[in-house]
Amino acid sequence: MDVVANLKVFCVQTYTDAQYTWTITHRANGNVSSIPWHNSKRVHFPPRYFAEGEYVLRVTASLRTVTTEEQTDFLNITVGPERLVVAIVGGASRRVGVGHDLVVHASEGPYDLDESRDLTETNFDWECTKASAGGVLAACEVGFLETGVVKISKSWLEADWRLTVAVTVTKGTLSATAAQTFNVVRGNVLDIYIRCDDNCKDRVATSESLSLSVVCMNCGGAKDVAFSWTLKAQQIISNLEEIASTGVHEQGLALIPDALETRTHYTATVSVSAQGAVTTEASYGFVTSVSPYNGSCSSEPTAGLAGITGFQLRCEGWLSDSDSSGRASDLTYEWWLKWPLHDQLLCSSRLSLTPELLLPRGDADTGGRLTLAAAVCDAVGQCTKVAVYVQVLIPPMQELINNTRGLLAQGGFIEGMVQRSDSLLPGIVTVLTATLHTRAEGNAAKEVQALKSKNMLNTPC
Repeated sequence: MDVVANLKVFCVQTYTDAQYTWTITHRANGNVSSIPWHNSKRVHFPPRYFAEGEYVLRVTASLRTVTTEEQTDFLNITVGPERLVVAIVGGASRRVGVGHDLVVHASEGPYDLDESRDLTETNFDWECTKASAGGVLAACEVGFLETGVVKISKSWLEADWRLTVAVTVTKGTLSATAAQTFNVVRGNVLDIYIRCDDNCKDRVATSESLSLSVVCMNCGGAKDVAFSWTLKAQQIISNLEEIASTGVHEQGLALIPDALETRTHYTATVSVSAQGAVTTEASYGFVTSVSPYNGSCSSEPTAGLAGITGFQLRCEGWLSDSDSSGRASDLTYEWWLKWPLHDQLLCSSRLSLTPELLLPRGDADTGGRLTLAAAVCDAVGQCTKVAVYVQVLIPPMQELINNTRGLLAQGGFIEGMVQRSDSLLPGIVTVLTATLHTRAEGNAAKEVQALKSKNMLNTPC
């Protein structure tokens, strides 16, 4: 990963030097470490420099003119767990003919999509077995064509036998496996497989649409090509036409959101026929995820004053199926304000506890009740939403003014946030401005509003 700091200088005729100081803050424990590349606007982080977690990368540029001026900026970095993904092109199973050699492609997904210069060697270990209709097992040989691609001679393909080709991919300390089954039949066979186009994750999020399509390698000259899809869990899904926005007789299959059961293994099968060809089938298996569960979210305190009280929001006890350990290490948390006509994002983070947040006043007709929503989301985008209710009253005008003046004072809370480039500053400014306008305190509101011109709205916690 490369990070570059761009220094913008206005109204300065000459300067003698610009120096850059970089630091990394680990958000989980607050530890701060310096980076040994001083006086450089660019830093490069080699693979595995960061452990899994959340970090804040800060750079301070010092510019020497008549005096020394400094500018500071920051970047939030989220580092996920290393994961190696491998798949054999064509899905879970295919039907092939006896007259041609069989070519099998393995696709290895990079564990770090941003690091294209990683030269760690990747190894592919292949295994082929065949089984007759009577259950007789035998080994079959594979020939290596290139990295990730093997060929199985047609001499190993016998009608009514089933071949299973498995590959184990290793890259450094990472390892992953995949397998594909081939049903061998007689006659002219269409060479097809199923490709996933959308929602293609280890565990499919039921809250999103799943899109599959058929790839046919030799259908170009075929006539009267027809497609028919089925979906099976414990049994055939009888209402597939109702939950498929594409219908079941197209080359692609798209399932509408929230149509599938969670924690369920499904197999999508397509049957393809054409004039003069053997009807061919291919299958694609997948497992659906379940939203994060078993947890709760709350606010401390549960009541306070708009623009004055600091509310700290917390989520606890959440478990996730998308993490093999069942822990919540892969979860993200979003906090929203619920308004009658829209929702407003307060902040989002991989930390389950927010800093203290200032909130606007609640509904006057319900005693200041304000509705917050916590969205707890896993690695595949599956979210569980929890409502949290707080009571936020409009404060006495003089108390609000005094508190705001204190926040704006030199060396005060707001100045500290500006110096740290704190991402919560714009949201706090917005709440203060709205609360002051509610109390008709125009001058103080203008002072607070002036800060907004210096900051872009940003909502990580």
